[in-house]
Amino acid sequence: MGFEEVEVLSRDYVKIGETAGWEDVQALLSEVGLSPRDLAHTVASIKVRARELAAG
Repeated sequence: MGFEEVEVLSRDYVKIGETAGWEDVQALLSEVGLSPRDLAHTVASIKVRARELAAG
């Protein structure tokens, strides 16, 4: 299974210090056992639109 087309809608970059207090960021990090110090200095948020390959 794959995708026929992937379109990048936006790319946003934020300094990790600005995101460390965000609850959703804290939740994602805790799920994988990381802390903000374990990350690089920038967090990327990339939104895409993908279309599945037609079956057959």
